[in-house]
Amino acid sequence: MDNNLRDKIWITCKTRMVSERRYRTYDTASHLFLTYMSVLMIAVSLFSDQIRSEIPYFDKVAIAIAVALFATTLVVSGFKFSDAANKHRECYLKLQYLDENFDTVADVAKKYNEILLNYPNHAQRDYETLVLNRTLFSSRNMKIGDEEITWSVWMLVGKLIRFAGFASLIIALPLSVTILFVTSILRHIEFL
Repeated sequence: MDNNLRDKIWITCKTRMVSERRYRTYDTASHLFLTYMSVLMIAVSLFSDQIRSEIPYFDKVAIAIAVALFATTLVVSGFKFSDAANKHRECYLKLQYLDENFDTVADVAKKYNEILLNYPNHAQRDYETLVLNRTLFSSRNMKIGDEEITWSVWMLVGKLIRFAGFASLIIALPLSVTILFVTSILRHIEFL
């Protein structure tokens, strides 16, 4: 039982580290995305005369994008990615302490459950990322007691789908809007 509990503590701790990293990535990416889109909207408004003739209903499109950007800012700030990352960090630091002092802490199971009750749970995708990173990409083993934990094809497919969705939202959307507006502006510059 002790080995099973110690393995659970280690796995939960490592999974919370993955959760923290994911939330920090979301926080940074959303900050950069919103900043870039805001700067792009300012540039678009500066060159509105040149773009207006190229894009039908440009004024309505610009207003719609500005409103969508404002709404996205509100939604992103509501997620509080940084706060979630900090909570997962606090949790895994307490779990690390528990793991390092496993043999000296009285009633480890009770302490482990108390820690988990005070913090938000990690997502299943974070656990799957840990399993993939450890067993597939690093070729190391992972287990709880005598039970071996291995990666599955569905874990990998899910990770690839999530990555593609995230990348398309953070990279493809701003890039496509940028290309649309830049090509419209370049058509009106006389020396090109």
